[in-house]
Amino acid sequence: MVDQEHEAERTGGFTARLPLKVLTPIALVLPLIVAVAVIGVVVFVQGRSAAAALEARGVEQVHGRIGDRLRALLDGPRRWHALVREQIEAGVLDVDRPRSWRAPLFEQRHAFDAALAGVCWGDEAGRAVWVFRYPGRPGWQWGIRDEETGGVLEEWQLDADGEPVPGSVRRSAYDPRERPWYRLGVEASSDEPGAAVWGEPYAWTTDDRGGVAALGLPYAAAVHDGAGRRLGVLDTELSLADLSAFMRGLKIGRSGIAVVTDTRGRLVATSTGARLADDDLGRISALASEDADVRALARRWIEVHGEGVPSLTGGRVTEVELERGTALMSVSRFKTDGGLDWLVATAVPVADFTEGVHAIRARALRIVLAAVGLTLLMGMGLAAWLVRPMLRITDHARRVGAGDLESRLELNQARELVELSGEMNRMTDGLRDRLALRKSLRHASEVQQSLLPNADLDLPGFDIVGHCDYCDETGGDYYDYLADAETHETGAAVVIGDVMGHGIAAAMLMATARGVLRSRSRSPGSSSAPGIADLLTHLNKMLVEVTGGTKFMTMLIVNLDPAFGELRWSTAGHDPPMIYHPHTDSFREPDGGGLPLGVLPDEAYETHDPEKLPPGTVVLIATDGMWETRNADREMHGKQRLQNSIRRHAARDAAGIRDGLLADLHAFRGDAPRDDDETFVVIKAV
Repeated sequence: MVDQEHEAERTGGFTARLPLKVLTPIALVLPLIVAVAVIGVVVFVQGRSAAAALEARGVEQVHGRIGDRLRALLDGPRRWHALVREQIEAGVLDVDRPRSWRAPLFEQRHAFDAALAGVCWGDEAGRAVWVFRYPGRPGWQWGIRDEETGGVLEEWQLDADGEPVPGSVRRSAYDPRERPWYRLGVEASSDEPGAAVWGEPYAWTTDDRGGVAALGLPYAAAVHDGAGRRLGVLDTELSLADLSAFMRGLKIGRSGIAVVTDTRGRLVATSTGARLADDDLGRISALASEDADVRALARRWIEVHGEGVPSLTGGRVTEVELERGTALMSVSRFKTDGGLDWLVATAVPVADFTEGVHAIRARALRIVLAAVGLTLLMGMGLAAWLVRPMLRITDHARRVGAGDLESRLELNQARELVELSGEMNRMTDGLRDRLALRKSLRHASEVQQSLLPNADLDLPGFDIVGHCDYCDETGGDYYDYLADAETHETGAAVVIGDVMGHGIAAAMLMATARGVLRSRSRSPGSSSAPGIADLLTHLNKMLVEVTGGTKFMTMLIVNLDPAFGELRWSTAGHDPPMIYHPHTDSFREPDGGGLPLGVLPDEAYETHDPEKLPPGTVVLIATDGMWETRNADREMHGKQRLQNSIRRHAARDAAGIRDGLLADLHAFRGDAPRDDDETFVVIKAV
């Protein structure tokens, strides 16, 4: 026997002299060491190009966000302009009584971006009125020039309620017809009557008006009456100082900068606080800026792209040397409707992107090397004992992975291995149970989805679209359409409900409620305006009997009457319909309600007074998942954002509004997990 062992060592070479507990860790760790070395070389060789690509993408993303935020800010003057213009044309603001404009204009300022400077009006007779906010001066000002002021301008400080502060009046010579914004609106009207355009920045005031000196950016248009006669010019404005303040508030990497110029290279706004105009309010070019980084951006831009900009359509990332070090710069053309044409440049120091990357790479390399050494030492002691059990475990895992869930693993070499085999067997049993449960949940989800309407309601005078998306396989949200076939003139009913909780229990209660409603709605008149409250009362009694008052759900039933273009509703603890009137840009969310279904057996519900739905009106009925969803910062979406989304998409058909609401909701939530069902129905009066 001894001779055979020596012969095996002689013929087998060096490895035959080593025990398996030594060979095993070497065989395991040596490839790892080689792989780490190869990967390390590749990482360090390719690291710079990968980092450069990461930096370029980062700058492009930052640059794109700056453009988006700037576009959103500039939308404020346009929206305020459209609102005031609509009120003038509708006669809500009387052009012959400009003094009456103060209160509504002051009240409207809350609805728009805080960076807006204000709104101005002037007419052919020289009358003028404005509500304005000057940079560096607290509060808002009211200016008026009419018959009562004797041809001069009176400007008043307004208090928090929009009332003139006694003794604050300042008087000066002023003719709106001579102001740049007025001429801008008149010239635009000569090309296209009623067209609103952006103008060149101009000096608002000089030091003879309280020391305020600023450049304003006008958005003006002439307003005409029904006969085509020009009533005057309407102007909404931003100050370039406020525009720069807005830029300073944006996050541009960790220490980046942003600069906006016109196509002639004159500064419009910067995030550095650099001056935009000289002491005489003359425009300063980026090349002549007091800020060295702004000058560096302008010089580098000219080096790469030349003096002209007509061919520029998108950003291009290039390096630029700033005082804070090497940075990556992207410049693109920024154009809007109304003639605004700017250049936007952003620069982010390379260190903002690479410091963390280099530190992580070095730390990862140290961890890998330490792990290799530790693995080698531990493997020397454990390999001999673990080789055989590990092979059995590998074989067992392979069989389980292939679908053999009846396979059993029995290890008896040590207590831990015995426990491991028991845990793996229990894991296999649990996996088998979970697969069966998942299959059941998949079937339950298919059944529940089949309970929702398979087509949208076709009702004359209304465009109706519904949507339901559960956050789990099954959910507790529900919507349905109930049409009274025998009394078609009463229209139809739209139902939406929300069961407390999620999962199978909520889905079963929802299915029960649907069955009761569908059964009851076969009775003539049940989906009519008087009948919807009886539906809720009947359903409440049935649910109390089924659940014993331990489970409840909210529900809203809306009756739509195509003959009169009206909406009636009845609710059991559910939020009332959200009604948007685009012609007044206003929302109405009626009051009223009752206890949720399933709480008290004797609760009686009522049908609320009708709501007229003129063409274009948008009605949203929804569950709380539409406004209580949260983003990664745990900020709630809220009804205000939901109303803004409705306003933004109200001109589209019901399907377009639905798609717009979902897109806005998902964009707000981002990568945050969805923790509630999303169910709603969009009704648009057509």
